[in-house]
Amino acid sequence: MRALRRLAIVLLVLAAVVAAGWWSGREPRLDAVAAARAELGIPLEAGRVDVGEVSLFVVQAGPAGGPPVVLLHGFPEFWYAWKGAIAPLAAAGFRVIVPDQRGYGDSDKPGAVAAYAIDRLGDDIAGLLAALGHERAAIAAHDWGGGVAWNLALRHPE
Repeated sequence: MRALRRLAIVLLVLAAVVAAGWWSGREPRLDAVAAARAELGIPLEAGRVDVGEVSLFVVQAGPAGGPPVVLLHGFPEFWYAWKGAIAPLAAAGFRVIVPDQRGYGDSDKPGAVAAYAIDRLGDDIAGLLAALGHERAAIAAHDWGGGVAWNLALRHPE
C-alpha cells in the first residue's frame, strides 16, 4: 500500500510538471524589441536578414550612415543581452547592428550539428554585413560571440 501511495504521488507530481510546461508554452512571447524600445527610448529597427545559408533576426539602431558596429551575444543569450550598449553607441553616431546568431532567438535554427561549425557562424556575420551594404565594421563580442568574432576576423579580415 505504501509503494502504491508513493507511485501515486510521483505520478501526480509528474502530471503537474507536464501540465505546467504545456501551459507555459501557451503564453504569448515577450516582445523584447518593444520592451527595449520602451526602456531605451530610442528607435529600434527589427527584422530578418538573409545572410546566405540562413536568415538572422537583427535589431539595428543609430544613424543609417554611421560607422557600423556589430554586437555578438554569448551563450545562451540573444540580441537583448546587448540592450545596455545599444543606446550609448547609437547616441555616439554608430550604426548598431545586433543579430540573434544562428540557432538563437528568432534566427533560423538548422537541425544538423554541422550547421553550427564556427566557419559557418563567422560566414553568417560576413553575410550579414554584405546584405546590409557594409564593407567594414567594428565587432564587439563576449562569450560564445567572441569565438565567432575571432573566426570572422581571421577569415574575413576586410
